[in-house]
Amino acid sequence: MLISSLRPATTEHREFLWSRNVEVPTEPGCYALVAFDKTVLYVGLASTSLRTRMGAHLDDPLKRKGWQDKIPFWFYFLRLPTDRVGPVERGWINQSILEDGGLPPLNRVHSPVS
Repeated sequence: MLISSLRPATTEHREFLWSRNVEVPTEPGCYALVAFDKTVLYVGLASTSLRTRMGAHLDDPLKRKGWQDKIPFWFYFLRLPTDRVGPVERGWINQSILEDGGLPPLNRVHSPVS
Protein backbone atom coordinates (compact mmCIF):
# COMPACT_ATOMS: atom_id res chain seq x y z
CA MET A 1 0.00 0.00 0.00
CA LEU A 2 1.27 3.45 -0.82
CA ILE A 3 1.06 6.38 1.58
CA SER A 4 -1.30 8.14 -0.84
CA SER A 5 -3.90 5.41 -0.13
CA LEU A 6 -4.35 6.29 3.55
CA ARG A 7 -7.66 7.92 4.48
CA PRO A 8 -7.78 10.22 6.26
CA ALA A 9 -4.57 11.32 4.58
CA THR A 10 -1.47 12.25 6.53
CA THR A 11 -0.74 15.96 6.53
CA GLU A 12 2.96 16.13 7.44
CA HIS A 13 6.14 14.09 7.20
CA ARG A 14 9.79 14.13 8.21
CA GLU A 15 12.74 11.94 7.38
CA PHE A 16 12.98 8.98 9.74
CA LEU A 17 16.17 10.22 11.43
CA TRP A 18 17.13 11.20 14.96
CA SER A 19 18.11 14.64 13.65
CA ARG A 20 14.50 15.19 12.51
CA ASN A 21 12.82 13.80 15.64
CA VAL A 22 12.85 17.22 17.33
CA GLU A 23 10.71 18.58 14.45
CA VAL A 24 7.89 16.10 15.13
CA PRO A 25 5.13 17.48 17.39
CA THR A 26 4.53 16.32 20.94
CA GLU A 27 0.82 15.96 20.21
CA PRO A 28 -1.28 12.81 19.75
CA GLY A 29 -1.94 11.41 16.30
CA CYS A 30 -1.48 8.55 13.89
CA TYR A 31 1.61 7.87 11.83
CA ALA A 32 3.17 5.62 9.23
CA LEU A 33 6.73 4.43 8.68
CA VAL A 34 7.20 4.67 4.94
CA ALA A 35 9.94 3.47 2.55
CA PHE A 36 11.60 5.86 0.11
CA ASP A 37 9.29 4.61 -2.67
CA LYS A 38 6.27 5.58 -0.48
CA THR A 39 5.35 2.00 0.51
CA VAL A 40 3.73 1.92 3.96
CA LEU A 41 5.71 -0.43 6.19
CA TYR A 42 4.01 0.24 9.53
CA VAL A 43 1.08 2.22 10.91
CA GLY A 44 0.65 3.21 14.51
CA LEU A 45 -0.90 5.60 16.96
CA ALA A 46 0.49 8.00 19.51
CA SER A 47 -2.01 8.67 22.27
CA THR A 48 0.22 11.36 23.79
CA SER A 49 3.23 12.28 21.63
CA LEU A 50 4.12 11.61 18.01
CA ARG A 51 7.72 12.60 18.78
CA THR A 52 8.00 9.99 21.53
CA ARG A 53 6.65 7.26 19.24
CA MET A 54 9.07 8.19 16.45
CA GLY A 55 11.94 8.02 18.95
CA ALA A 56 10.80 4.60 20.17
CA HIS A 57 10.82 3.29 16.59
CA LEU A 58 14.23 4.84 15.90
CA ASP A 59 15.49 2.81 18.90
CA ASP A 60 13.86 -0.41 17.62
CA PRO A 61 16.29 -2.48 15.50
CA LEU A 62 13.41 -4.41 13.88
CA LYS A 63 11.75 -1.20 12.69
CA ARG A 64 15.04 0.30 11.48
CA LYS A 65 15.92 -2.91 9.61
CA GLY A 66 12.75 -2.73 7.53
CA TRP A 67 11.24 -5.44 5.38
CA GLN A 68 12.67 -7.19 2.33
CA ASP A 69 14.59 -4.48 0.47
CA LYS A 70 12.65 -1.58 2.01
CA ILE A 71 13.70 0.39 5.07
CA PRO A 72 11.77 3.20 6.76
CA PHE A 73 12.85 6.51 5.23
CA TRP A 74 9.86 8.72 6.07
CA PHE A 75 7.73 9.32 9.17
CA TYR A 76 4.32 10.51 7.93
CA PHE A 77 1.80 11.72 10.49
CA LEU A 78 -1.59 13.23 11.15
CA ARG A 79 -2.26 15.19 14.34
CA LEU A 80 -5.50 14.07 15.97
CA PRO A 81 -7.42 14.40 19.22
CA THR A 82 -6.70 11.49 21.54
CA ASP A 83 -10.19 10.04 21.10
CA ARG A 84 -9.67 9.74 17.31
CA VAL A 85 -6.29 7.98 17.19
CA GLY A 86 -7.67 4.45 17.76
CA PRO A 87 -10.36 4.58 15.08
CA VAL A 88 -8.02 6.16 12.52
CA GLU A 89 -5.27 3.60 13.13
CA ARG A 90 -7.80 0.74 12.81
CA GLY A 91 -9.04 2.28 9.57
CA TRP A 92 -5.52 2.46 8.15
CA ILE A 93 -4.88 -1.18 9.10
CA ASN A 94 -8.17 -2.17 7.49
CA GLN A 95 -7.15 -0.30 4.33
CA SER A 96 -3.94 -2.33 4.22
CA ILE A 97 -5.86 -5.57 4.63
CA LEU A 98 -8.26 -4.64 1.83
CA GLU A 99 -5.55 -3.41 -0.52
CA ASP A 100 -2.68 -5.83 0.21
CA GLY A 101 -4.41 -8.75 1.90
CA GLY A 102 -2.73 -8.29 5.28
CA LEU A 103 -1.24 -6.00 7.87
CA PRO A 104 1.50 -3.56 6.86
CA PRO A 105 4.71 -5.64 6.84
CA LEU A 106 6.19 -4.33 10.11
CA ASN A 107 2.91 -4.44 12.06
CA ARG A 108 2.68 -7.59 14.15
CA VAL A 109 -0.82 -7.33 15.64
CA HIS A 110 -4.18 -5.84 14.76
CA SER A 111 -5.21 -2.61 16.42
CA PRO A 112 -7.39 -3.13 19.49
CA VAL A 113 -11.11 -2.50 18.99
CA SER A 114 -11.67 -0.36 22.08
